[in-house]
Amino acid sequence: MLTTIANDKIKLQVDTFGAEIHSLKLQDSGVEYIWQADEKYWKRHAPVLFPIVGKLKNNSYIYKGKSYKLSGHGFARDSVFKLIEQTNTKLSYVLKYSPETLEVYPFKFQLVISYEIKDNTVVVSWYVSNLDNTEKMYFSIGAHPAFACPRGAGGAFSDHELKLVTPSAESIPRYLLNADGVFDG
Repeated sequence: MLTTIANDKIKLQVDTFGAEIHSLKLQDSGVEYIWQADEKYWKRHAPVLFPIVGKLKNNSYIYKGKSYKLSGHGFARDSVFKLIEQTNTKLSYVLKYSPETLEVYPFKFQLVISYEIKDNTVVVSWYVSNLDNTEKMYFSIGAHPAFACPRGAGGAFSDHELKLVTPSAESIPRYLLNADGVFDG
């Protein structure tokens, strides 16, 4: 189910399937900034990657002696989230563990994703909670947005810039994946 929020500058559409952004448009010009999922090339817009980013060797891992199968980028992008908050400028979605997720990821979690429009900016927040205080929970989370660029008939990729801003001055560690999508150490 697509839900739309907007202010006088931008309009945002998010789907409950994967809590995925489907559209981000400027109100004055109607310019679309999100890839519109041409299945010939790639059928997604901006999937959320959880509880892993990348792939596992042979799509499997062992935790506490038990083997688990988990596909690349995890299951959040293919899960139906519940819309838990909606205002004119904010949407929040939740995904909680289930018997199905416990089969591939043995942790009791809650993932809340919020999208908030502030002026000409979309603020995306992820809140991951461990619902089992007796167990340490391992996870990674990431975004995989696809942007519609270059903009305009004469535009070039070099005309664009992606800037990530964090609320703290600390550097964020980066873990690189090799060409197969597996952590390269």
